[in-house]
Amino acid sequence: MKIAYVWYTDWREDTRGGLTEGRSAAVPPDEPVPGAQEHENPIAKVVGRSGCGVLGLCVSLPALSADRALVSFDSRFDVGRLEPRDAKPTLAQRDGRAVLRLKQATARNGRESRSNLLKDRGPIQRRYLVVDVRNVGDGAVRVGLRADSPGDGGQSLSVQQISDVNPGERRALLLALDRKMPAKLAEKLFGMRGYPAQLHPDKGINPARIEQVRLFVSQPNRDHVIEVGEVCAGGQYEGKRWFTDDFDKLFPIIDRFGQYVHKDWPGKTKSEADLERRRNERRPI
Repeated sequence: MKIAYVWYTDWREDTRGGLTEGRSAAVPPDEPVPGAQEHENPIAKVVGRSGCGVLGLCVSLPALSADRALVSFDSRFDVGRLEPRDAKPTLAQRDGRAVLRLKQATARNGRESRSNLLKDRGPIQRRYLVVDVRNVGDGAVRVGLRADSPGDGGQSLSVQQISDVNPGERRALLLALDRKMPAKLAEKLFGMRGYPAQLHPDKGINPARIEQVRLFVSQPNRDHVIEVGEVCAGGQYEGKRWFTDDFDKLFPIIDRFGQYVHKDWPGKTKSEADLERRRNERRPI
């Protein structure tokens, strides 16, 4: 697959398994990703070469190469499944690949123009979704990607990511599938600035019960035309241990050296010998 450029979003993985969004930029594929050497353990993979065909995304996720397509817009795809509102979908070809072309109409009464890329999908045990979007219109467009699931008590849960895409620009939208923390666990984890395994006490969804994944343009003030590539999921989710009532297996989450227990990383202290070795390494000559 020929790559015209690499669009990267510097999603860093912290020691608790969460995702932190950093800088974004477009660079040619033969040039290094800016700032990559600033990371202690950077992972820079061009997704455009994966079977999923998501072009123009570079993220620091160890499981990125495991991306898999959930929806492909080839000739077998039924555009009626999209349930479009203020959008006219057609199937097309771009650079030898199948894409979905959406003509987004100007907003009516301030509502969003939208299409359901996935409906009643069920479990998606991945860490994020990625959708390749190209703006083939003549005006900038604000494109959003949202995933919905039911929550306890009948309320609806959702996560979304919105990006501005300029005319002629191609961008990969990455939506982190943050999880709503179980209520009993929220009673145990409090007063923290961050939470493990993409868990949040007051936001997030239940990826085991995905109802829909929607692409939308929020209140468009003019007509737009965008092309959408495959809908992909990536990053094997490894936080299932937190969805349990057996808290003896989870706590304490800090070891005797003050480190997070449920994750390993290069340089993690395992013994007093490690502390002694590092102290000797840092002694002035």
